[in-house]
Amino acid sequence: MSDNPTPPPAGDPWAPPSGAPASGAGVPPAAPGAGPPGRPWWRRWWVPVAALVVLALIAGGIALAVANSDDDDTTSDTTAAPTSSPATSSAVTVTSVPSATETPTTETPTTEVTTTTEPTTTEASTTAPPNTTEPSTTTTTPPGPPTTTPLPEFFNGTHAVGTDIQPGRYRSAGGAVCSFARLRNLSGDPSGTIASGTAVGQSIVDIAPTDAAFRSAGCAPWIAFIAATPVKTFGDGDWAIGVHFPAGRYRAPGGAGCRWARVRDFSHEPSGTIAQGTPTGAVTVTIASTDVGFETAHCGTWRPTA
Repeated sequence: MSDNPTPPPAGDPWAPPSGAPASGAGVPPAAPGAGPPGRPWWRRWWVPVAALVVLALIAGGIALAVANSDDDDTTSDTTAAPTSSPATSSAVTVTSVPSATETPTTETPTTEVTTTTEPTTTEASTTAPPNTTEPSTTTTTPPGPPTTTPLPEFFNGTHAVGTDIQPGRYRSAGGAVCSFARLRNLSGDPSGTIASGTAVGQSIVDIAPTDAAFRSAGCAPWIAFIAATPVKTFGDGDWAIGVHFPAGRYRAPGGAGCRWARVRDFSHEPSGTIAQGTPTGAVTVTIASTDVGFETAHCGTWRPTA
């Protein structure tokens, strides 16, 4: 079909073409007001005009919507800008700078937390050793017996004074056949003996600095005499006044072989004797406070008496 149909002939536009049957000859008459027959609606002139109008309206609506959307975005960005930077004008719109700035700010506290945690762990490990070291420091050892300097002592034999032993006062617990002698020389002659004795019970001897030697046999070890345990009664032996017992009046039963002596020293020389006796019966002796010692043998037990 041609897009440009042949226009109807001049004259009556609704006259049938030549050769067409006449009105009423088998063709129904056209309805009153109906357009020319045979032309579809989309070929009408107003269809393209209406289509253009519709397209223009649609395009205008889209453009308006886009414009409104841009305005909304600009308004939103302009409103958010003062919050992030109040001093910045609306020209500084949405940027990624605040987000980039906030991200390091968020990471910085995380770093600080890590830094804070590390010192805490270090302090805990540093503090633990003082808690482990204090028990060993507070451990106390029970005090032992007080340490004292051993007293000088020596045993039986001949000892040179000033070389083997030092001068001084010595005590021995004695023995069954204990004997001793202070010597002025080592000649072995009787003239070389200063003083000698046979101990019955304990014996106390003063060794002078002028003595050449000291000899003993059958005696317990000789120990420097510093102090002694006080006693209330006493028997055979040598006793120090004011050390073993105080001065006063003492009585013993006596008997065969009984002998006693008050002495001013323990040199065992005759010059050291203040008084002496050999009673055969009971004996009472008054010991003075100026006496240094008292020697007794085979007299029994001495007791204080009024």
